[in-house]
Amino acid sequence: MLTARHCRIDKTTRVVFADGSSYKITRYFVPRVRVTNDDDEHDLALIKIDGEVAGPVAEIASEAMIPPNGSYAWTVGYGGKRLTKRSNRLRRLAVRILDRDYSSSAITVRAEANGAVCDGDSGGPGYIEIDNKVVLWGIDSASMHGDAKCSSRELYAKVSSEYDWIRKTIAAGPGAWPVQQRGAVSGH
Repeated sequence: MLTARHCRIDKTTRVVFADGSSYKITRYFVPRVRVTNDDDEHDLALIKIDGEVAGPVAEIASEAMIPPNGSYAWTVGYGGKRLTKRSNRLRRLAVRILDRDYSSSAITVRAEANGAVCDGDSGGPGYIEIDNKVVLWGIDSASMHGDAKCSSRELYAKVSSEYDWIRKTIAAGPGAWPVQQRGAVSGH
């Protein structure tokens, strides 16, 4: 699974899906460290969970598959809600692509219909559907309004910026991934 590099992960971290299933994270791997002037650059990480998830697997968008500026796409997250064992509704939000070339590794979006991406959505997917297939183009990275709890404008890590690394790492298998210790999970 892909998530944001800035999300802190430890031995107690769980991934929760829309159907309420929860999985422990067993491995965490990030691309090579890059020297940049912006903390939001290359904000991607791969994680391995302790089980198989039923359902379709998203395709990773190449640069050519990223939606054009002005087009609509979707994001998914739990927002600022505290996750419990009770029913938490995963929310889907329509966004408009503002700048697919914001940087070599980031895309900017604006939430539609008075929506907002909130604290707790970090690491969640930005996607489109093509021919009944889910295509992952970004991972929620940061608010474009500083430390705002919720924002109508958001920065997404562009998965195509690490396309080769993602494909090679997945092909090598999680047995080849070093275990990386991190702190507790945090939103942005």
